[in-house]
Amino acid sequence: MYSFLSCSGDTDFGGSTAVQPKPPPSPTVIKSSSDVGTAEEPDSDYDVVTQPPPIVDDIDISISEPGEEKFLVSETKGLLDIVWLIDTSSSMDNEIEQVISNFNRFISSLESSTKIRLTLVAQKCNGRFSQGRCISLDASQKSNGHGQTQIIVDSNGALAVFGFGLCAPSDSSRLCKAAEKWGITESQSQSISNGVQVGADQGGKVRERFRDGSNKVVVIVTDDNAPKFGANDIQNLTKEQNIGPVTYFSFSGLPASECGIAAVGNEYMTLAQATGGKNFDICSSDWRQHFDELTANINSIVNNSFTLSKPAKSITSISLKGVELAASKYTFFPPFQIRLDASSLSPSDEIVVKYVPE
Repeated sequence: MYSFLSCSGDTDFGGSTAVQPKPPPSPTVIKSSSDVGTAEEPDSDYDVVTQPPPIVDDIDISISEPGEEKFLVSETKGLLDIVWLIDTSSSMDNEIEQVISNFNRFISSLESSTKIRLTLVAQKCNGRFSQGRCISLDASQKSNGHGQTQIIVDSNGALAVFGFGLCAPSDSSRLCKAAEKWGITESQSQSISNGVQVGADQGGKVRERFRDGSNKVVVIVTDDNAPKFGANDIQNLTKEQNIGPVTYFSFSGLPASECGIAAVGNEYMTLAQATGGKNFDICSSDWRQHFDELTANINSIVNNSFTLSKPAKSITSISLKGVELAASKYTFFPPFQIRLDASSLSPSDEIVVKYVPE
């Protein structure tokens, strides 16, 4: 409102009779809607404007804390769980003979240097089935804790069979069902006995033989590839099943192989490269040297590998006895396994690994 001052008569007046300026508008009080009706009401001369609560982005911008784990180099033999999957289709006669002629020496060598538990996945030589070849463990090997799972490995189904052996019968996940389909249900090699498909009752049997904290190695013998259930499938399945790191080797067809292979084992090459394993040429005339190299590689895995308890994206540093190692002294196989140069290690050494978690 406007205010005016007036006077009458001859009374002295010291003020101005000019029109006074309009006062500034009443200040505005801004309140969030959550405050309305709860706080004291402002004076009536104040206007109230309701404002919605501030919007908070639902985006996690936190930075992962760096991971750190410590290990001690042990003097004791390491745990080794090794699975052999052998294609016993009719084209594998010579290759199975190569395995049989080297198998006892291979097992005996690892028994002297590791706490090995071997699982053979292949058709048993028990006279029940006639399709393809067969291979069985002998009595002494069984008495030492090694075992065999009776699943016939098809020429292109080795990885599916391995996946099936990891999945519990009740597991209906997509990958477990795919492993069953391509390893068992639609396998051309699975024989029928008394109306039941051989191997159909072996789901999860391979996993049952794995021990906590063991180094896990898979060796595949086949002259074919794995086009239906491949490297990505088995890697994702082992992660889904919390199996931990698995190192893959194979006796399979290579690009330079010069015999009548069914296919180059590209999926097995991918797995070996990703996990620090190796592929041996199935066309070699004598596998003795390959078995010696395989044995040496497995011993290196058992003695020089360390498994992180949490998945890592990358390694920040590795220190041995308080001294940081050069990157050339170790290899990281994401997301869990680290393999160190054997020349750097001595029993009771402390290893400190710093990494970026996934």
